[in-house]
Amino acid sequence: MIRYKDVKRGLALPPERISGVRSKLSCLGVDVLLFLDMKNIRYLIGFTGSEGALLIGENQALLLVDGRYVTQAKQEVEGVEIFEYKDKIEGIATAILYNGSQTVGFEAQAVSYDTYARLKESLKGLKLKPVSDEIDTIRAIKD
Repeated sequence: MIRYKDVKRGLALPPERISGVRSKLSCLGVDVLLFLDMKNIRYLIGFTGSEGALLIGENQALLLVDGRYVTQAKQEVEGVEIFEYKDKIEGIATAILYNGSQTVGFEAQAVSYDTYARLKESLKGLKLKPVSDEIDTIRAIKD
């Protein structure tokens, strides 16, 4: 069984958190969920950095970080692939396109209009779908 670790607090994070997200994908009508809110990323996988993105799909969990956080991510996170980017939007777009996703859900409250516009431009032909309340219900479950 994969355990996600929060190194700073020494807590083993249950893999049910990732499974919980995956169970919502079809209900939300998305192939992958993009997390940019660092509080949600920390809750889901234990990464404590101050910058990054998390993509969770049916068969994928990918933490995207810039070069400053690669070592930290490798120390804090298990069971999640780590992808280093130079430009955050380009890195997210590359990961989504590589995965073959058609519909991308994103945290509506964590994405600025500028970020949304850049993602939309980089992901031409794909559907971007804002989600918000659904993310809150995932975090509402205490384990």
